[in-house]
Amino acid sequence: MTGPALARRLGLTDAVVIGAAGWAWAVPIVGIGALLALITGVGRTSLAMARNRDLPVWLAAVHPRYGVPRHAEIALAVVVSVLVVMVDLRGAIGFSSFGVLLYYFVANGAACTQTGAHRRYPRTLQIGGAVACLVLVATLPIPSIVGGILVLTVGVCYRVARLGLARSADSEYRRESMADPRPHWPEQEQKCLSRRTSTTSKTRPG
Repeated sequence: MTGPALARRLGLTDAVVIGAAGWAWAVPIVGIGALLALITGVGRTSLAMARNRDLPVWLAAVHPRYGVPRHAEIALAVVVSVLVVMVDLRGAIGFSSFGVLLYYFVANGAACTQTGAHRRYPRTLQIGGAVACLVLVATLPIPSIVGGILVLTVGVCYRVARLGLARSADSEYRRESMADPRPHWPEQEQKCLSRRTSTTSKTRPG
């Protein structure tokens, strides 16, 4: 086995392979291309999560001209820069692998719930994919697994806290609306009610 196949078997990146082949000038180009691809994917994911309020709404801002999630990509660039400067990238790679495998595990689990016309593939395929994800997670370094579990725990706690605050705010709004609904109606509904009242008073005799 030689060439790219051997490089993949050894776990070498494209940049390392190109550098070993004597094309040192192409290493930065390949590295930047891979980084931009990752930033684009993670930026769009962050945008979707922010729109669903799983992340701060500030990350949902989109550039009016280019249509890119500018706040999400700026925040991601800052985080990646800090990791490059302060963290051993080998550990970061393992930690990233934990997150990706967890993502695919959840995707397989969600696919298992499909029924009827929505199902395109047998359920055994998703079960096998979920099991494969767990097996691959078990092969990661222990620090990567521990770090991934800690970050997952923080994310779940954040999500639960956000849902609790949202429910509390909704309950408070409903109580205030039931006590005195008129001040809490949207402005458009108030204008519509005013027009209806004015029309009714004009059409009444005498």
